[in-house]
Amino acid sequence: MKLSSPIMPAFGRRGAVLAELALVLLAYCGLASLTAASRRPAPDEGLFASPAITLITKGYMGTPIRGSSAGLPGLERRTYWVMPLHLVLLAGWYKVFGIGLLQMRLLSILWGMVGLVALFTLVWKLTRDVRSAALAAALTATDFVYVTFSSSGRMDGMAAALGFAGLAVYCSLRERNLPRAILLGHILVAAAIFTHPNGILFFAGLMFLTIALDRRRIRFAYLAASSTPYLAGAAAWGWYISQAPRNFVAQMWSQIREKSGGNLAFSPLEFIRREVVNRYLVAYGLGPHSSGVAGPVALKAIVLAAYVAAALVLLGNRELRRSRGCQLLLGLTGLVFAIMTFFNEKLTYYLLNITPLYSAILAVAMLWLYRRGRVARAAAVLSFAVVLAVQTGGLILRSRLNLYARQFIPAAEFVKHRLHPGMMVVASADFGFGIGFDQLTDDGTLGFYSHKLPDLIVVDETYLDVFDGHRRQRPAIYRYVSRTLREDYTLIYDHEYYRVYERRPGEPSGSPDHGVQSGQMLIRRAREQRRVDCFQSARRHVQTEVFVDEPARIARQFRAPGRLADEPIQGQGQAGNVSRAEEQSCFAVCHQLRIAAHSGSHDAASTRHGFHQRIGKRFRQGGQDEDIDAAEPGRDIRGGGLENTVLKDAQRRSLGAEARLAGSAAYNSELYASLSRADQGERLQ
Repeated sequence: MKLSSPIMPAFGRRGAVLAELALVLLAYCGLASLTAASRRPAPDEGLFASPAITLITKGYMGTPIRGSSAGLPGLERRTYWVMPLHLVLLAGWYKVFGIGLLQMRLLSILWGMVGLVALFTLVWKLTRDVRSAALAAALTATDFVYVTFSSSGRMDGMAAALGFAGLAVYCSLRERNLPRAILLGHILVAAAIFTHPNGILFFAGLMFLTIALDRRRIRFAYLAASSTPYLAGAAAWGWYISQAPRNFVAQMWSQIREKSGGNLAFSPLEFIRREVVNRYLVAYGLGPHSSGVAGPVALKAIVLAAYVAAALVLLGNRELRRSRGCQLLLGLTGLVFAIMTFFNEKLTYYLLNITPLYSAILAVAMLWLYRRGRVARAAAVLSFAVVLAVQTGGLILRSRLNLYARQFIPAAEFVKHRLHPGMMVVASADFGFGIGFDQLTDDGTLGFYSHKLPDLIVVDETYLDVFDGHRRQRPAIYRYVSRTLREDYTLIYDHEYYRVYERRPGEPSGSPDHGVQSGQMLIRRAREQRRVDCFQSARRHVQTEVFVDEPARIARQFRAPGRLADEPIQGQGQAGNVSRAEEQSCFAVCHQLRIAAHSGSHDAASTRHGFHQRIGKRFRQGGQDEDIDAAEPGRDIRGGGLENTVLKDAQRRSLGAEARLAGSAAYNSELYASLSRADQGERLQ
């Protein structure tokens, strides 16, 4: 069936159409280039550049900038948590044009141009009005959201362009050759899906248009042919997954839990609220916005109001509502909106998949109003001028701020001048565009899982948000991060968006060349994490320094004089040997200390006294009549005995500055409980 509309007559010659489209593309290129050259890099741009760089330099598509981060095993060798097509294409692009932020963004701008041509074609075929198509493309080319995110290095622009191209190709070819239209449309949509999961939006849109326009012409053979691109893509991706299927499952499951916030329950009203508040209000100036962005950002809400008003015009006007082109446009937009509301993470840059449809609805409404008389024509022209001024004015104002040159470049140059071979920097992934990716690690826990302290730490707004997430959801990590920055690092750079911290002299380096990590960081991590796996990691890294040498030294202190050492163990850095039996006894003492602390008693003094009563006789001092269990109830840790020795030495050798708090009974009790919970369930052999 052919689409037609009495209020949208066919218009214009081919030359005029091409001229209008060329002007639209030229305007978009100018605005997108300004944005790309002046916008500060985003963390995702660095994360997606890392596997592409690794692919062309080392031959595998890993993300070493994240290393073996918690929840993403094997990430340093294989990247499974994002779809692969954009990464592979970006690697080829880097191979030809060189590695850099602007090269990455240039690729996205080219895809943005493809998206504009596809939108122009789609609206033209749906409405049969070239003026509506040209106006929709013009509004999209100057749209703040579209220009901003299609000029970013993320894959969203590529996925949206492929998706709209699939819809446009289908609508263009369906009347002449339906099987070819279906096949080519699904090839492009499948490519969009393997670029980003949001490609499913365009798969749903293509199925909607196919059913609405050609449901009577569809044959089973057409559907079978349309499945081939998805099967081919799945086979290629499956081969890559087969190299490490467990890593794939772990990375994907971690992403699912992170995107859902750990809550997989379905709540329609909550999804709608989050869609409005977290996506639209933020994107259009009514929510929190990034620091360093000045100006009347709330004016962007005018554009959102124009989109809502245009949709109401199409729904409320009987003439427009009966137009087949308007019905399809509204149906397609409503379907995409519903999927994004209930099955999509609430990120503003995902609006790239639907704002072109909003612009198309606004274009149809403006042209309808323009044709209704002199007053209505003036209103249509005024509304177009206001929307255009707000959109382009915001883009130009932000480009004049030039946060890339004003904030990012000075911070990157400062760090680069202090960086030497063998040093490690922890910063957001985008910082690699300033200092290179070889010595950079993106670790928002500052070494909580990796057991490495970097030489320099760069804290920006992204890391502050990560720290705030730790505070709300992972308080143990937050305490560790706060204490690490406060006690182990010195602030050496503080300029607007970035802060740079340098490791204080004498603190352990995160470089593998420095060998065993200090007991201070590991014991602190054990106290904060309160998990068995942390103690196991500490045993692997510290080896004899804490978990062998420490009990051996303690056992040596309380060994009866003159006793011979059987099965000697040499304590690292200590004189003399200790028997295996004495070492086992000392481990039992430490374990009983934790059990005593975990007993639930609210009286710290009673807990300590009970501990002495149970195991004090195990170690006697050379036949003396007084045992360790002679400690009186309520005796402070500073008073002596085995417990005193264990904790005082641990504080002195492992907790550094915290030794000043050793006299506090509350601190002692909290230390017992922390160590007990961290070591709960672990057998000390």
